Amino acid sequence: MSRLRRATLGAVTALLSAAVVSVPPATADTVLPFTDYQVGGTLTVKKLDQSITLPEESTFNGAANLTTGELSGDVFVPEFTSTIRVLAIPTQVTTKLDQAQPVQGTIAVDGGNVSIRSSTSAILRIRKLGLGLLRVPTTCRTAEPIVLTLDYDGPLAFPLTFDGVTTIPRLTGCGLLGPTVGALLSGPGNAYHLTLAPPSGS
Repeated sequence: MSRLRRATLGAVTALLSAAVVSVPPATADTVLPFTDYQVGGTLTVKKLDQSITLPEESTFNGAANLTTGELSGDVFVPEFTSTIRVLAIPTQVTTKLDQAQPVQGTIAVDGGNVSIRSSTSAILRIRKLGLGLLRVPTTCRTAEPIVLTLDYDGPLAFPLTFDGVTTIPRLTGCGLLGPTVGALLSGPGNAYHLTLAPPSGS
């Protein structure tokens, strides 16, 4: 190889090396994790004018990517029993909320304020009805998921609160109880109030 060719190759190699060195390294996204965050709140059944309180063991696990503005995660609500009054008679209702769609949406932080636009949905299952000493197992569930819109605009301070109104779809799989239970629960205009806070002790 001639001196000229070697010199040319050396110059090209040096230029390529300088170009690689000059490329800035990719910056990592800023991600805020949510690990076992506590979910609380109530769902008020409009037709009964009574509220069902979520159990303390309800949690949210997910992440907020502050760089891309994406928010995602999963809500877990264990089986729980609430007491409501049906025709002035205390009735125990054992229910389970099974997530149908994970929490999906956007998040934007501006100084000390945060803006969240997201939603989730769940199938409401009624496992058991109790009247006095009588316990009746059921396979009742909503024919479609209950959709919850989770929007928030305010200070970046916990607990975050989410308020809205949803429709409880018609019930299916209830057998002879279907018409009665459906008439009591199904319908629009059911208000909900949800909270999100870090785990106790954190």
